Amino acid sequence: MSLALGPAIFFSILAGVGFALALYWRESTFDQEDVLTRRVRLASAFLRASSTAIIVFLLLSPWLEEEEIQENQVAVQLLIDGSASVDFVDDSSTISYLINRLKEEFADSVMLEISSFSNEVGKERGSLLNPYETNIVQSLEDAERTFSSSDAIILASDGIHNAVVNPYSLLSKKPIYTLGLGEIRGVEDFKIVDVRHPRVVNAGDEVEVQVDCQANLLNGAEIGLEISHNEGGLPLASVDFTISQDVFDTTITLTIRPQEKGIQAFTVKANCTMDELTQANNTASFFMEVKDGRQNILLCAAGPHPDIRAIHKALSEYQTMNVSLHFMKDGPPTLNGLDGIIWHNLPDGRYGELAISRDSRVPQLFIVGAATSAELYNALFDGIVLPTGSAWSANRKAVFQPSSIPLIFTSEILQRLAEMPSIRYPSGVVHKLNISAQTLLTEGLQEPVLSNLSRGGKKIFTLIGEGWWKWQMAERQSYGNADAFKTFFQQLTNELIQDFSQERLLLSWTPSRPKGREEVIFSLDALGENYTRVIPRNIEINLSDSKSDWDTTFVAKSNNEGVVSSDPIPLRSGMYLVQASALVDNKELSTNAGIVIEEDLREYHVTRRDTTLLQHIAQANQGVYHSKEQVDNLISDVMNRISGLKKNQVIRSVKPRVNEMLWLCLALLFFGSEWVLRKYAGSF
Repeated sequence: MSLALGPAIFFSILAGVGFALALYWRESTFDQEDVLTRRVRLASAFLRASSTAIIVFLLLSPWLEEEEIQENQVAVQLLIDGSASVDFVDDSSTISYLINRLKEEFADSVMLEISSFSNEVGKERGSLLNPYETNIVQSLEDAERTFSSSDAIILASDGIHNAVVNPYSLLSKKPIYTLGLGEIRGVEDFKIVDVRHPRVVNAGDEVEVQVDCQANLLNGAEIGLEISHNEGGLPLASVDFTISQDVFDTTITLTIRPQEKGIQAFTVKANCTMDELTQANNTASFFMEVKDGRQNILLCAAGPHPDIRAIHKALSEYQTMNVSLHFMKDGPPTLNGLDGIIWHNLPDGRYGELAISRDSRVPQLFIVGAATSAELYNALFDGIVLPTGSAWSANRKAVFQPSSIPLIFTSEILQRLAEMPSIRYPSGVVHKLNISAQTLLTEGLQEPVLSNLSRGGKKIFTLIGEGWWKWQMAERQSYGNADAFKTFFQQLTNELIQDFSQERLLLSWTPSRPKGREEVIFSLDALGENYTRVIPRNIEINLSDSKSDWDTTFVAKSNNEGVVSSDPIPLRSGMYLVQASALVDNKELSTNAGIVIEEDLREYHVTRRDTTLLQHIAQANQGVYHSKEQVDNLISDVMNRISGLKKNQVIRSVKPRVNEMLWLCLALLFFGSEWVLRKYAGSF
């Protein structure tokens, strides 16, 4: 049983008044009827009525309940793209019109929450930390968490997304309506997208620098492209060309001839005859290490093979190598004066003993395949066993034994390896791996394809499987070039021929291509005389800005598995020369490198609305897409959606708080006052 507060109060007052009236007419306390007597009788009746009503209310209080009605208001969230790419086009008038129309339509019946986003969500555009990085998925998820009561979301954006999360995976529990900002055709702009060049070159040699360029809506513009040394002077190379269409994508090759040895800084700059969005993306800087000598590499094969041309072309483009090609049918090769040998499908049954010496101290790379003689190979080298007979011909599986020298690559090449296509084409896989063997590449179920078996002053690498030309072809078909393939073989050969009788200090940084405002972590790794990993000590890393006198020195702190890393360092955009020194095996070693901190121009490289993405987000999340010319249609769709939403009423029954002690004391006070009034009425 439950009783509302109002009826309980009414019944209590009625009971008190009834009780007081019943006693009022039967009152015999007063002997005479005059004005004072009537007033006393009325006061007595009031006190009786009050005290009785309070007692009755207290008796009914355990059954009291009160209904409380709460009303949920319909809410809409407006998420505005505040990234740099939207500012290029300046859609502020469209945004202002959208906000005013929404406020006009919603009035007080719908709550409107407005936020801006780029890589994060903020109330104002000026509060966004990085307007050059747009993360649509993360921003929508953050907005839903911070304003979870919204019934619909309006996303006003140009759809440009350059963060790591795939925007096509976005799924929301709330309908998302998208408004396309920006320009469908993009804006007028020329940009240098990337500069590709050798990392190490030989002094005085001609070096090709490939500049990837893009232009939008600049048909007929004249472009002047030039490369200059950062220390000044006349341009080292220049070229002029004309943009022949609205959307233009090309690679310009410039040839320079570096003379000064050491780490040299260069800048590529483009000049355009037409006005464009920005000139911030018309320049790019890079470093090259200029050396004063070449290494002689012999590529020797049992016979013609598609791998030979692909590998020979990759190594020939490496500026510090002279690569010669030899086939065994032409007789044994001359090994004098070589810095490294690459054997393909050797030793085989016909020529193996003629050319390959067990005692040769020249660094050697063996690419073993179907024609390789497992018996001859096993007789020449310790540390790896190829299965003999039909087992090798059929499966080309190998059993690795412990090796002594780790194969260490810089973070730059490791990142390139991570970016290149899966290695599916080389035919060999490893059957069994000893836990102490050093390997780099894996295939299938993480089984090694490349192993380093160097020992005793003799450096030998073994690359299991042939068919690497298929990897090159696959990369060309997928990406239009074979940069990862070339980079891998260049770095592998460079690692092979380095003098490992000397200590080595390896400097790297993460991320490998940092942007402005990003924090950079420098790492040092070291190898001792026996080519084993050594933990560097007493480390110093000096940074000097090539464009100013700014420099800093800091000591690397953390140590993880022999690699010593610095604390994260925020660096502004620019070019830096890095010098690292450390104590390795009680010897002071040093190394130098150049690092380019690029301006964060990710938004400048895409200036055209991504209509497809905005349509997908709307369709996948129960919404509708409209362009910025259709703001009124968008508002109409949103109004139709929320008009069908009834305001939810939540009814709760609550027990009113009654202070029983207070009201009981008040009732007793009224009873006592009434008793005193009747007892001493005659004395008044």
